[in-house]
Amino acid sequence: MTILPIILCTSRALRENAKPCSKPYSQYKALADNMIETMYKAPGVGLAAPQIGVGLRLFVYDSGSGPVVAINPEIISRSIEKVDYEEGCLSVPEINAVVSRPSTVRFRAFGLDGYRFEKNAEGLEARVVQHEYDHLDGILFIDLVVESEKKTIELKLKKLGKIARL
Repeated sequence: MTILPIILCTSRALRENAKPCSKPYSQYKALADNMIETMYKAPGVGLAAPQIGVGLRLFVYDSGSGPVVAINPEIISRSIEKVDYEEGCLSVPEINAVVSRPSTVRFRAFGLDGYRFEKNAEGLEARVVQHEYDHLDGILFIDLVVESEKKTIELKLKKLGKIARL
C-alpha cells in the first residue's frame, strides 16, 4: 500500500468538479486501497479522490462499520431535518467548525465489483457521505459554515499560512 499526499485547501484542484469514473470499476482497486490506507493513517473517516489530486468521482469512508468505496455516487434523497455538528477535514488541517447538514441521506454508488448499491445513511455515516460528496463538486466544509464563523476561520487559515475561498 502507498500513503498518498493529501492536497490542502489552497489547491485549485479542490475547487473543480470531479469527472465520472469509467468502467470497468475494478481498475480503481489499487487507488481505493491506497486511499483507504491514507485515510486511516491521516487519521480520518473519509477521503475523496480530489483530495489526493485525482479528479474522479470516487470516495472512501469508514464510519465505524468497515471501509466503503463509493464510485460515481449520487445522493438521491436528504432528510428535511438537519443536525449541527462540528466537522474537520484532512485538506483543512487544524480547523473545525459547526456545519448544519441533513440528518439522513439515501445514496447510490458503484462498488469496485461493478455493482450498484443503495444505502440509507444516518448519524456519522450521513455526515461523512455528504462531506465527501461535496468534495466531488468542489465544495469544502468551510464554505458551509454560518457567516459569523467565517471570519474566525479566515483568521485561523491566515495564521496557518493557508488561504481558502470562503
